[in-house]
Amino acid sequence: MTTGTAQSQASLDAEIEAQLPSTNRNKITAALLRPVLHDMVASLGILNPARASFSLASINFNSANTDNAIAITLPAGAVGYRIAGLRIGNASASISTATFGLFSATGGAGTAIFAAGQSITVTTASANTNNNAMTVTPANQNTQFYNFTTLYFRVGTAQGSAATADVTIDVDFLY
Repeated sequence: MTTGTAQSQASLDAEIEAQLPSTNRNKITAALLRPVLHDMVASLGILNPARASFSLASINFNSANTDNAIAITLPAGAVGYRIAGLRIGNASASISTATFGLFSATGGAGTAIFAAGQSITVTTASANTNNNAMTVTPANQNTQFYNFTTLYFRVGTAQGSAATADVTIDVDFLY
């Protein structure tokens, strides 16, 4: 099927019908198949995804009081999202001395989704090892939705030695 450009419904129907085996032409038509395909795509969350992840790689955990912007893109029709969790992983070293917060504005201002000074339990950079990652959920995970298009992951206390890690925010959309 053609991608990247808008197509007329007749053109889409012609492409669908061209993909049907010749023995089924005039039995299964694009007009009959279109709503089925639409429902399948919707059930897979392609039209209105229920969850998405937004990541920022290689955040410097040895730089105190620094903000790292993470863009949150709302899909069409979504009016907000809840934070399902925040993950820290792929660390270059232990980052258990560092602390973090997650805010709607720089400088630890705005809405505090995770207040400043959150402990980090990542103590190793070794793959396939316990404590090489962590996941946290906000206390108000099920009672507060947001519509901020940028969140700021703030490193509070520095690690004290060179260390980076990736941060991922998982969100569930509200339609």
